[in-house]
Amino acid sequence: MEGFVVKALRTNLGLNQADFAREVGVSQQMISLIESDKMPISERLKQRIIYRFNVKPEEIEAIRNLKIMRTFESE
Repeated sequence: MEGFVVKALRTNLGLNQADFAREVGVSQQMISLIESDKMPISERLKQRIIYRFNVKPEEIEAIRNLKIMRTFESE
């Protein structure tokens, strides 16, 4: 799960970084680092996010595809 996926999920949930971080048991700073791709997301944190917010694999794939489409359109 890439940083842009975490950010998209968080913003879609209407949560700021601090509230999102609290929900998954990490610091706001960690979420900020992950979203800006300065820190990789651990497998454990990925699973916490998926479990806590009931994220489906199709949702993650849709976010990735949307980013690819936007990148392609801007070229």
